[in-house]
Amino acid sequence: MNAATSRIIEQFGVILHLEGYSRVAGRVFGLLLLSEAPRALGELADELAVSKASVSVNARLLEQQGVVERVGQSGDRQDYYIISPDILTRTVEQRIARWQRLLDVISATKEIVASQSDVLLARLENLEAAHRFQLASMADALEQWRTRPRHTSAVKQAEYA
Repeated sequence: MNAATSRIIEQFGVILHLEGYSRVAGRVFGLLLLSEAPRALGELADELAVSKASVSVNARLLEQQGVVERVGQSGDRQDYYIISPDILTRTVEQRIARWQRLLDVISATKEIVASQSDVLLARLENLEAAHRFQLASMADALEQWRTRPRHTSAVKQAEYA
């Protein structure tokens, strides 16, 4: 791996760490993003200079989050990983679900403080309105993304998925 590729992979490690993932998960994501073909756990571990166990744990976490997919290759019993072809859809759906859970808590909290404080009620109503706007906007954007014309050159991963 050259120095530029290594820097990019490290940047993904930092970025995903800020999103709540481990740094290794971010590095696995970065390496898979820059890989044209599926990668086995051992390959990922060797290139990232981390244990195979760490790569396995983090690859499965990324798989659960819909960021990567596990694929097989005929005649080989190893698990291979690729970036999920519909990564945007999956990650936006997860964010929408998290924002909805937060909105539910805000709404429940608003009911509790409604009779106690006009200041707190106004603050929570503003926060609730902002989250409803955000959720509606993201749901609209996701629908636009799902119904967009697709270009076959951008979906090369489907060949080995």
